[in-house]
Amino acid sequence: MTFTFKRTRRLFVGACFAVFALGQALHLFGGQVSVDAVCDVTLIFVGAGLIVYGFNVLREERLIADTPTSRVRSVAMGVAELAGIAREKLPLVSPLTGAGCVYYRYLVEEERQSGRSKEWVTVDQGESSQPFYLEDETGRILVDPDGGETILNCAYRETKREGGWLGRRRRYSEWRITQGQPVFVMGTVRKLKDAILERRVRLTEKLQALKRDKERLMSFDTDKDGAISGEEWEAAVRVAQDELLREQVSEAPVKPEDDVAIGKGDAEKTFVLSDRGESAVVQGMALKGYGSLVGGFGVAMLVSMSLLARAGVLPGHLAIQWHNIFS
Repeated sequence: MTFTFKRTRRLFVGACFAVFALGQALHLFGGQVSVDAVCDVTLIFVGAGLIVYGFNVLREERLIADTPTSRVRSVAMGVAELAGIAREKLPLVSPLTGAGCVYYRYLVEEERQSGRSKEWVTVDQGESSQPFYLEDETGRILVDPDGGETILNCAYRETKREGGWLGRRRRYSEWRITQGQPVFVMGTVRKLKDAILERRVRLTEKLQALKRDKERLMSFDTDKDGAISGEEWEAAVRVAQDELLREQVSEAPVKPEDDVAIGKGDAEKTFVLSDRGESAVVQGMALKGYGSLVGGFGVAMLVSMSLLARAGVLPGHLAIQWHNIFS
């Protein structure tokens, strides 16, 4: 399993919540030693998870730092690092702000009560998977953003109260890469014709063309209600897929910039997409990696000492009295 920042953060928060809930349950049924020991052991695993995540981030940071930036014209197949300007392949609009872009990621959170405090809970999130171009002075190459780790500055954030004054607050966040924006990509370069990406790109183009052709689109309106339902759209997608298969019988040469793509590889999973330069990406990843290592070792050492103190190996005052926290 790949330990991304978002996944590790969810695991950490979940583990802390599990410790608190388990501690509360054990305390209600008695047995202070059980509460303390379980909390110690659980947090040792939390610390170990942070350590594993830290090493993974630092490995990626080293890979990026040690890989020279290539030019599009001379880039070789395999792991590569590119920097250039983002160019659209097909029009794309971000869902929250309606801004034109080549890539977007969004997050919708809702404020909910959690015990005595409040927390933000994710209620919706998503990102685009439509390919776009990275262009430098030597040429352009397709970028397949699917499965990438994005390091982007937040372009939009707003908190609203839904349903009037009595409604819950929601926080909307959006990250995007716009046309002409500098972009940095670290991933795996592969032949497009040898990847599933080619079919997805061409199918997307067909469906975009179908949406623009209102007359043809309405030919799939089988119930004649003036709108395309989900089932009718699925039928249109199947027709487009069949057309694509027939077209592949006599394949025309593709444009040079559509012949290769950079994205997430099969062997090397590192794939970073950022609107910052290489140095900023490396510095941020180093800070995150070393911070996770320090935090992980700190948590593991602290609770290990507590566990050993509870077993009588170390002085008893070093044991963390979790039952006092849950009482």
